[in-house]
Amino acid sequence: MWQKFWGNPEALAALERWAASRRFPHCVILEGEAGCGKKTFAVRLGAAILCQGQPAPCGRCRDCVKIQHHQHPDLLLYGPTGASGRSFKVETVRQVIASAAVKPNEAAAKVYLLEEAHLMTDSSQNSLLKLIEEPPENVYFILTCTNRLKLLPTILSRATVIALEPLPLEECVQALREACPGAPEAQCRSAAECAAGNLGLARQLLQQQDRLQLYEDAAQAVRWIAQAREYPLLCLMRRYSGKREEFCAFLVQLRRAVEEEILLYYRGRQGAGIPRVQAAKLLDLLEQLTEQAQANGNLTLLATLACAEMMDCR
Repeated sequence: MWQKFWGNPEALAALERWAASRRFPHCVILEGEAGCGKKTFAVRLGAAILCQGQPAPCGRCRDCVKIQHHQHPDLLLYGPTGASGRSFKVETVRQVIASAAVKPNEAAAKVYLLEEAHLMTDSSQNSLLKLIEEPPENVYFILTCTNRLKLLPTILSRATVIALEPLPLEECVQALREACPGAPEAQCRSAAECAAGNLGLARQLLQQQDRLQLYEDAAQAVRWIAQAREYPLLCLMRRYSGKREEFCAFLVQLRRAVEEEILLYYRGRQGAGIPRVQAAKLLDLLEQLTEQAQANGNLTLLATLACAEMMDCR
């Protein structure tokens, strides 16, 4: 059987409608931050398209079983390549185009899952566009991206876009309890809070306690900035100033925590209470501080100056 997919009831409802009618969009774009379940949902959607049982995906038929074991020849995954893993090359799109012209191996259809499609160049996207505009019979495309605005409008206009959101806090905590039954309740809640409901990230934090502590400290720093409490913020930053690598890691995570404040605002959710203008100034400041910390400066002095400057970002 398929593992429970947490949250995003609208997305699940759309999948159920398509599966019940056996009519699926030929191209679906799944948008959301890393860790919110885009690939999990994409695989489930692909299984629903290829499934022979009811209700689809049934989790029991030959196609579903093969997909669960990552062995189905008609569910094909493509994504960024290269050492950095940040380049979705036009050669990859050409492989997809050539493969799409070949009939399915076992199922009645073929499904192409293109991960991190926002990393495609305009050239790659234009090559893919021709295929999406006139897809071969029984060929479906599922693209994942962090931001739909990084895709060409011509592709967006020919696809069904579904946005996947992080979970509400309590639902994320419950999901962690079930996924990690041995984890203490306090750690589950802390991981869910630090990940702002992002279940994938929260599970990683539970498995990496040092990283969880870093997230907790960054979240606390954001609260102290919002409350204009310079002294405890300084004490916290000085704890990380003993090693350059740790100090830089803290600044990077602090910047991410401030970015999350902005995202929470646009999602209509309550954060630490840093005004948007102050948050924008903090992002610029933290980027400068990270560059300075990576140089051979005095970290204790830099931590002191950083706290004073963060208090002035109003």
